Amino acid sequence: ISANKDNPKGGAAAAQGLLAKTITGIDVHNEYWLNSLLSGARTQVVNAIGTTLHMVYKPLEGIIGSIGGDAAARTFFRKQMVYSAHIMTETIKVLGALGLNKASRIMGRQTDEAYMANRAALFEEGGQGAGALAGARKAFRTGKGTLESRSELFDVQPSAAITGDLLGDSASQWAKDAIDVIGNMIRLPSRFMITTDELFKQLQFRASAMAKLFNEAVETLPRNAQTEDNIKHYMTERFQGLIRSNGSRFTPDVIRDEAYRNYTAAVTKAESEGTALPEEFQNKEQYILDYVDKNYVQNKDKSVLSEFAMDWAEDATFTRGLDADLKRLQEQGHLTDASSFSKGVQDFATKHSWLRVVMPFIRTPVNLLKFPLQRLPLLQDKALNQKSGFLKKLHMRYQADILSDDPIKVAEAKGRMRTGALMYGSIVMFAGSGQVTG
Repeated sequence: ISANKDNPKGGAAAAQGLLAKTITGIDVHNEYWLNSLLSGARTQVVNAIGTTLHMVYKPLEGIIGSIGGDAAARTFFRKQMVYSAHIMTETIKVLGALGLNKASRIMGRQTDEAYMANRAALFEEGGQGAGALAGARKAFRTGKGTLESRSELFDVQPSAAITGDLLGDSASQWAKDAIDVIGNMIRLPSRFMITTDELFKQLQFRASAMAKLFNEAVETLPRNAQTEDNIKHYMTERFQGLIRSNGSRFTPDVIRDEAYRNYTAAVTKAESEGTALPEEFQNKEQYILDYVDKNYVQNKDKSVLSEFAMDWAEDATFTRGLDADLKRLQEQGHLTDASSFSKGVQDFATKHSWLRVVMPFIRTPVNLLKFPLQRLPLLQDKALNQKSGFLKKLHMRYQADILSDDPIKVAEAKGRMRTGALMYGSIVMFAGSGQVTG
């Protein structure tokens, strides 16, 4: 790999070859078994329905938490629901139009050129829904998340284990191709799951960012300039660049990768055309520094919005980091010497592939288990004054949100406790009347 440091394509090929040599029998077993678990239609449908219901429930819970509190937070939750429904509708319309366009080509009613032109127009004019669908399509092709790699559905990005590279260099090409086809078919269930997860993330990321920008527009624009067109223009301008050309969200790493890709493309073009490298690319390190400064450092406010929207999207899809609240409390100075047990288990399983036999998924199941516990109205305020202990860990999410300076997070914390009181109170009432039994 080091021998190809100046040749990206050669380095990628070398890395792929090295990865193939490190794949073991347990990796092949895990890939087959994981996809077997996900192969049932019921599993896919339940996942989609469950996430859809949570997408609707989450802002409603926020509205309940904002009652008697910050009016702007309440506006955010209402707008988030509206934008989410709007983008979902756009996505369905674009998907239907793309299907009709493809059917028209298959039936010979239009040429390939007309088909491609119509397809491009649909993605260009489809708004946020088209962007969400494009991100999901890319996730299906690549088998990994488009917006953010840190919130992969399967804890870590699963490497393709069942490939022709397993046969070694001495095997014939047709045999390798056959194994590749079999591997791609086996991986279809996980690809479908990754695709639906990415689609929901795209919807929620975009909707929460737009709702946040609406509030920002109302706070920033003069009252006499707060027309529908002005607010829409402000939101559109601020949203530009939040999702990059490759589908990833705005982060310093993504901006830096863009600079490297631009430099590599410029060098490749100059070499293929036999021309001199443009002046701006003469100094590689300086070009990267200038690019990051222009596109990230001077637009750091986008990073805050990007983090907020991604946290919302991860929470809505039950893929939030298991130590996210721990880190927030540590950053706020409210916790210094604690660690996340669930995150530790996740990291240990990531390092030892044999553990995936008994624990194929960790992040999503743990987040599902946390859902009722985070709504347990039991001495949550007492946990704020404790340094450690069971209550401190039980209500870590509540503490991280209620102690933040974001009224939206505060409303979410109160909303979880208020809906939790209704939920657990109803359970106790029904159990007392004999309508709910164990």
